[in-house]
Amino acid sequence: MSERGQFSDLEDQLQRVIVAILGDENICKLLYYDSPDALSQPPVPDPYALLRTRIYTQTFKPPTDSQSTFITVFFDNFNAVSENPYLKHGRLFVNVMTHRSLWELDNGLRVIKIMAEIDKILNRNRVTNSITKDFFKNANYYAVSDLYNSYNMTYTNIDV
Repeated sequence: MSERGQFSDLEDQLQRVIVAILGDENICKLLYYDSPDALSQPPVPDPYALLRTRIYTQTFKPPTDSQSTFITVFFDNFNAVSENPYLKHGRLFVNVMTHRSLWELDNGLRVIKIMAEIDKILNRNRVTNSITKDFFKNANYYAVSDLYNSYNMTYTNIDV
């Protein structure tokens, strides 16, 4: 086990978040099935097949020739913690984007349902293995392109 506050810990922390997301059956269905009845579909056969096809660990601009839903998960905005030089305060960003034609479901809005599931996983929990819990900071809507819209959710934590 490494000392706290190492950038080398980021990979493990990011992997923890992605594994938690892939462990959520509803998120996987909402990513995998493009139909309005996505939540009524059977479980996704191989959730890990969503890696690098629907879930990315860096910013991602969706292709204009497809209609899909994507999640990007990454760390950014690192600052020193003045009281302790071994700790770094960072933010975890989770962006949920979907094609405009997939926004609405039979029973709600695809992006909002995914955001709600992600918030259950992350907010006030220690998914990233941080010293403190991961706390919701904000969420912002923005248009990625003429075809895709998204929300970017931000969580704060210490010790990345």
